[in-house]
Amino acid sequence: MKAFYFFFISLIFFRCGAPNIENYIGIDADVPMFPDYSQTIIPPNIAPLNFYIEAEAEAYFVKIYSETGKEIRVFTRKPSICINEKKWKKLLADNKNKVLVFEVYIKKGKQWMMYKRVENYIADTDIESYLAYRLINTGYVLWKKIGIYQRNLTNFDETAIFENSSADEACVNCHSFCKNNPDKMIMHLRSSFAGTVLIDGNTKKKVNTQSKYTMSAGVYPAWHPNGRLVAFSVNKINQYFTSDTSKRIIVSDNASDIVVYDIKTNTITTCSDISTRSRENTPAWSPDGKWLYFVSAPECFDMETRNNTRYSLLRIAFNSDSLSWGRVDTLISSTQTGISFSFPRVSPDGKYVLLSGADYGYFSIVNSKSDLYLFNLETGELILPEIINSEQAESYHDWSETGRWFVFASKRTDGLFSRPYFSYVDVNGNVYKPFVLPQKNPLFYKSFAKNYNVPELISGKVRLSAREMRNMAMQEPVNASFDMNVHINALSGATRISDEYKGAAH
Repeated sequence: MKAFYFFFISLIFFRCGAPNIENYIGIDADVPMFPDYSQTIIPPNIAPLNFYIEAEAEAYFVKIYSETGKEIRVFTRKPSICINEKKWKKLLADNKNKVLVFEVYIKKGKQWMMYKRVENYIADTDIESYLAYRLINTGYVLWKKIGIYQRNLTNFDETAIFENSSADEACVNCHSFCKNNPDKMIMHLRSSFAGTVLIDGNTKKKVNTQSKYTMSAGVYPAWHPNGRLVAFSVNKINQYFTSDTSKRIIVSDNASDIVVYDIKTNTITTCSDISTRSRENTPAWSPDGKWLYFVSAPECFDMETRNNTRYSLLRIAFNSDSLSWGRVDTLISSTQTGISFSFPRVSPDGKYVLLSGADYGYFSIVNSKSDLYLFNLETGELILPEIINSEQAESYHDWSETGRWFVFASKRTDGLFSRPYFSYVDVNGNVYKPFVLPQKNPLFYKSFAKNYNVPELISGKVRLSAREMRNMAMQEPVNASFDMNVHINALSGATRISDEYKGAAH
């Protein structure tokens, strides 16, 4: 009877929350929390930042509060701190542009102790409500199990956009959205059911973007802001495995060029300045669509130049009405900086380019020396923001539509698996400490053995079901045609303009 009474009282005690803790000892130490959710700026619509207290104790108590509203209390005998979603959303919504405080207490024996307060800042700008990404095993172990998923950032709901187990384990990659719009999407498939699935509102089709004049289908995509054009790189890619633990895989190009696909006419076009003997790669458009940004490396002659080359940042003027091209500018020279750049992404206000930089090559996700750089287009200043970089690989990144947030993939947690991190950018281009995608289980990242690749922020949920995407993926693709009015005298390994073609074009 006494045991039952003690259990009943304890149950009430823990469910109702802890009493005020008046007699405690302050600990002059930061909270040993995993993941690290401290001293950062968070969106007012983000899911609860559940965390784990890496300290042994008999009980744990956390108070979360801001200037207004009712504080949140979490009282538990376990070190996992899981926050009530409804209370969390209310607290953040009521305290935009204010400080959010975490008070963390632990009880050892009869004594309560409190760590240093954790302070974060609640921004006044929401982040997109969804994040799309590819999940893949590391090191290409069991690589055939691949899927593209979407996660609701306001809670913990995750759904599949496409899983390759439903389509003969086709290699699925390089999904992309136009201006964060979930209704304008492309997705590549290789090996089985090869082709590019294109979703443009109510228009849904599968296209073969390879022609007899290009050595590959489109690879790395970039939507033009007009929603009609998509720039693609065309690449001859190979990968090599090494014994160097910091560079387990080397991914490089033997040749690469850039082409532009017109959704309306189902036509591929290019110009002589982006299809040269040099290796043009990883395209990106300016927000006004008047510039195409890309990286370029010298022509490949042997394994040394192939694997250890560096890429410069260039851009070329473009007129989307006439599909005509202007001159090429070199914005950052890899020869002068000693840095190899890739995956430029222009901020929505057109002021900055966020891009990867490493010691060689362009495939930053497998290079532990890869960092994120911010290039000021107005001043020409190249900035390495230390606060968002680590000793591990920082790679693929994407802006929010407002330009106040960006997401990127980082292996900083363990050096093996890439995880999505978010960072705030203010109007002056200052970036702030990033935080990892929150999970319902605070220890999720301790055991989840897959990489988050190509994280893309989208304003809502992709409405097509996984079954509808599978049906699209299994369709026969429509062949795109090559623009016979293009005049190219260059010949590269990725774009083959034969004498017969030149005669026809002239």
